[in-house]
Amino acid sequence: MTPLSWIYMGIVWTIILTLNVFCFYHIFKKKKDVSDDTDAQE
Repeated sequence: MTPLSWIYMGIVWTIILTLNVFCFYHIFKKKKDVSDDTDAQE
């Protein structure tokens, strides 16, 4: 592979990993907030 291919592959993997972390963070944060709201209503 050429150096440009390695750079492109690195950028793409960085974007993929960043999106995964962002989505999982919001999923777990949302579930925690929902449980907090449920506790507050009882």
